Amino acid sequence: MNKNLIIMIITGLLIVACQPMKPAEPAGLNVEQAVLKLQEIDQKYGANWKKEILDGFMIDAPQEMIDEIQGIPTTNHSKILINARVQMLESEQAFIQAKKLDPRELADMEFDGTQYIINASLDEFNCSNSFNISQAMILYEQSMNKANYAKNLLDEVMNANNSYFPYIGVNQNRTLFYISPLKKVSITIKINKALLQNYCAKKAAMDQQQ
Repeated sequence: MNKNLIIMIITGLLIVACQPMKPAEPAGLNVEQAVLKLQEIDQKYGANWKKEILDGFMIDAPQEMIDEIQGIPTTNHSKILINARVQMLESEQAFIQAKKLDPRELADMEFDGTQYIINASLDEFNCSNSFNISQAMILYEQSMNKANYAKNLLDEVMNANNSYFPYIGVNQNRTLFYISPLKKVSITIKINKALLQNYCAKKAAMDQQQ
């Protein structure tokens, strides 16, 4: 065999052998380990995923917090949990932004036995603030959709294995996010939409005619 060819082969083998080995991928965390990691990250950012609730204790999570959560190595079930946590935070972000644009209290509607009574900050509604109110409606809807998705994901984790119940909580120990006032958010969106379309649009048309 050609001597130069032998040298080339040996040199090539030595180069390959001397290549630094890639670090091993971190093993995925199970649900229990992922919960502990979430608690660690929460503590770092002043959050608490078991006590957060829309229109109550919320976190306007910085992107680095969400990135850190999404970077947690997961297994099948813990991946669902991590996704639920991200949806919770993004729901809270949207709600907080909506409140900044339209700081009025959420509306509600109750049935008194004979008729429905609307409890809304109608006296604080002003068509001059239509743009902010319409933008807040979009954010409220995003918040509501993400909140529902988060709750569905948490249910999916618990349905996968009842041993996960203690980590998410049931009954009085349930994660507070479950009782977020999504009905009020939905009613607020509907009332604002009706006011913008039926009242402000007509008012704008009448103002133009004057």
